[in-house]
Amino acid sequence: MANGEWTALERLSILFYDGAGRVRVFTIDMDGGRALRVRLRLKLKASHIVAGLSGMGSILLWLILIFFNPYTDGTNLSPALNTFIMLFLPGCLALIAVFYSYRLLLLIAFGWSILPSLYLTGTPGIFAWFGVASLGYLFAYLLMKPRLRS
Repeated sequence: MANGEWTALERLSILFYDGAGRVRVFTIDMDGGRALRVRLRLKLKASHIVAGLSGMGSILLWLILIFFNPYTDGTNLSPALNTFIMLFLPGCLALIAVFYSYRLLLLIAFGWSILPSLYLTGTPGIFAWFGVASLGYLFAYLLMKPRLRS
């Protein structure tokens, strides 16, 4: 906007949940005020939903493991740091993979977190869900289609 010029609104997008498990984008395109086109398109695919839920689940489980677990020793930082590196960071990596649609990051997150997740899967309680989160990274990787290079 040079010299105080105004530009017209060219596109308006609204995200909404359609109730059937999909997030959709309602987009209104305006062609110079003359034509108005409205389209509805699928924004998040199943792989994005699986990876996002797995990443958020892993992060939430780590927070419960470290801060709300009565059996965690609050004075020893070594287990907290080890589980942060092996369980929390792959969850963050999966969320980055969702935002950028980069499927290789999901495979890295799976390989990074599978061993401690398998160990915690053998424990009784909610921490067995770390295994489900780690498998979620793998399923999201398999569901996500590779990007074609142009």
